Amino acid sequence: MAFTDNLVENIKLFFSQGYTEIYNKGKAIDGEALNIPKQWEFGIYHLLDTKLSQKLDFISQFNLEEITLNRDDYQLGIEFFYYFPNCMKEDFETLMAQRKDKLKKIPKSYWESYLFYYQNVEDADWGSVGGFRVCIEDTQVIVINVSTDGGDGYLEVFDREGQILGASRHYSSWRHGGRIAWCEKDWIHSNLRAYPPEIDPKLRRKR
Repeated sequence: MAFTDNLVENIKLFFSQGYTEIYNKGKAIDGEALNIPKQWEFGIYHLLDTKLSQKLDFISQFNLEEITLNRDDYQLGIEFFYYFPNCMKEDFETLMAQRKDKLKKIPKSYWESYLFYYQNVEDADWGSVGGFRVCIEDTQVIVINVSTDGGDGYLEVFDREGQILGASRHYSSWRHGGRIAWCEKDWIHSNLRAYPPEIDPKLRRKR
């Protein structure tokens, strides 16, 4: 499927690949009608490589969870704790100032979300957080992907200036198939442990 002229639509199409159910702001999207391709050419890069000079080979099939869980093998791993020792003892502004050389090309809005997930998921020991860049047909975005121990997760995508392009909660189950719901980032952050109603497995069992 050729890209549309709408960047946000393209981002949601790309990152919705492989899910059996897709929702956008509570409304179901027919994946077959959208003709979401199984394989798009793309590149993944280290988060701090803003010029994309040391790119990996292009990969034909995108598997976000596999990339996140094996980010060190892809040389994409940026452990937040490595750049922010004692992150629980210092405020975000102090950390930003201390790591200015590392972060000056990373939008503040991105790091605020990354820190949120790191503190509330990875540091709380029920999941892992990954950060990397993706170049899709010459469009570069930066991604936060969170995989929980239960097999579900979160995804946030930003442009290079830090504008949020999409935020989603996804749920995977071998019995029910994968479901992804695109919704507001603020709702996700305020209801971290909850699912949007359209993909909530508890609500499904009541039907």
